[in-house]
Amino acid sequence: MDVMEYGRRDDGQQMDAQRDLLTVLQWASDQAGVARERWDRHPSGDGELAVLPPDVPEQRVVGQFVHELSRALTRLNEEHPAGPRLRLRLAIHHGVAASASNGVAGQGPVVVSRLVGSEELRAALTSSGANLAVVVSGPVFNDVIAQGHTTLRPTDFREVRVREKEYTGQAWIWVPGIDPAVLDPAAGQSDEAQDAAPTAAGRSKDGRRRPATARRAATPTIHNEFHGTVTAENATFGIRY
Repeated sequence: MDVMEYGRRDDGQQMDAQRDLLTVLQWASDQAGVARERWDRHPSGDGELAVLPPDVPEQRVVGQFVHELSRALTRLNEEHPAGPRLRLRLAIHHGVAASASNGVAGQGPVVVSRLVGSEELRAALTSSGANLAVVVSGPVFNDVIAQGHTTLRPTDFREVRVREKEYTGQAWIWVPGIDPAVLDPAAGQSDEAQDAAPTAAGRSKDGRRRPATARRAATPTIHNEFHGTVTAENATFGIRY
């Protein structure tokens, strides 16, 4: 997870943002029943890379936790209207991570870091004006969301193609309360683009109506359905804040 526009805050506001980030994460994890004290956490001031234990149910992270995090952000920002809002980008991926000398190693942490830093996710948060934007990788979308294991529906997401550093892959973005059809993954990359970006109501920031971005047709995907017990020993879920 990463705090939006953290670098624009002064020193005191950065301290507030770090404190508030920990507050909303703790509240959301408690409400969702995913004990945060069991996470392998790697904080970075304005964010965090977390590897969750393999026995944490995927649907609880992708469903309950993200909903509770959205509620926590709304409550926090309403309680502190004078300061800058706390707005977060969250990436979720299911992959393998291993402890290393200076943190964690493996493709899992790489993928989740590229997703949270992607222009597509930044644009979704900027153009929507929301407090939270969530991106999930292909394995999470196909195995958890598309199979109906969470309260989030596949139609709640906007499919995007992420190209970030050495990583290229399909991903799916969800912004609470926002129609995915109006999310513009190309917006937010310049001041002009931000001014023209559609809001949740389908209007630009200057109040003029903008045509909704046409929703791109979904590319074919492969869904795996398992019956009975599935063992995923040594598998981890990475959440990059």
